Amino acid sequence: MIQDKDGYSNSKLGSSYGSYYKWSKKNSKNPDYNTTVPKEDKQLYEYAAGGSWVRISNTTINPHTTDDGRVVDWKRGKISRFTKRSRRNLLSLVSKLDKSGVDPKDVLFITLTAPGQGWMELTGKEWKARLNNFLTQLRKEYKSIGLCGIWRMEFQERGAPHFHIVSYNVSYIDYSWIAERWNRICCSNLTDEKAIKDHYDAGTQIERAKYWGKVNSYFSKTMAYVAKDDSWKSQIEDEELREWMTNFGRHWGVICRDKLKEMIDIVVGQFDTDKQFYRVRRLVKQYIHSCKRKKLGANYNSKTAKMMNRLFSMKDKCKYTAFIPDDVFRKVLSWAGLNSSITDISSCVEV
Repeated sequence: MIQDKDGYSNSKLGSSYGSYYKWSKKNSKNPDYNTTVPKEDKQLYEYAAGGSWVRISNTTINPHTTDDGRVVDWKRGKISRFTKRSRRNLLSLVSKLDKSGVDPKDVLFITLTAPGQGWMELTGKEWKARLNNFLTQLRKEYKSIGLCGIWRMEFQERGAPHFHIVSYNVSYIDYSWIAERWNRICCSNLTDEKAIKDHYDAGTQIERAKYWGKVNSYFSKTMAYVAKDDSWKSQIEDEELREWMTNFGRHWGVICRDKLKEMIDIVVGQFDTDKQFYRVRRLVKQYIHSCKRKKLGANYNSKTAKMMNRLFSMKDKCKYTAFIPDDVFRKVLSWAGLNSSITDISSCVEV
């Protein structure tokens, strides 16, 4: 029989029991397996109303092991590049936005670039402070009328940073207001009058979106920059410049988060049967295959098809995320046997 210093013992447990019990007594409670509810399998679907984000999941809820509270016991490391996960999070956020609630004419594209000289004299932290200075002035000026948005940092071929901003709910921002404030922020360490004037004339751009296709084009071509990773940095021969570019931290962020949350509506529902879940998963896979073939054309090969099959091959405790227009996904749900006029079971916002 093993007995710890508090007098607890159990003759049926091995020699490791004593140390384990001391830990478990402080950090957990033994459940009553006779009274607690049994574990339950659930198949859920989620989609962004008015957006193009979809997720279906096959999960098991075990009351003896599942904890509702999430405990973060890790610390974020140094951010040195635009990772695939960061890119995926950005694309997910953009895809969740409800386009039906925003007039495309109230979407503005803003570009902020660095001066022609002196840009490398500052650290990445100092450049982020400059961006924060500008965004603070932008929020103070326009948040009262509903401004919100997303910013994305990019590096030009010369290595200088520049920033792309997509703002929502504001149809007009004076170009001279943007140029004057960004010029004042960026040229505070310059004495060359010509360089200061050149930056004022060409350091900023602003454009209005006239239709949602223009917004999508901006995100696909300019913001990804949204889709572009940082592998090209390895081709830079200047080692000092390459090292300097790894000290900027986050490569994208949100402007007026509370306002942006109002533009997102996630509809969550539960499949009635396992058969419906697997049928929807199969239809989603076929739809993505079809889109890939159309986009890649002759470049679509067996390697791409095998990769897609692997993504959908796992069966238990998996979440499958895809970028599909919500009207298409509602049709898929209808084909699987769910009512096409689906009502919201619950709504949540994730940013």
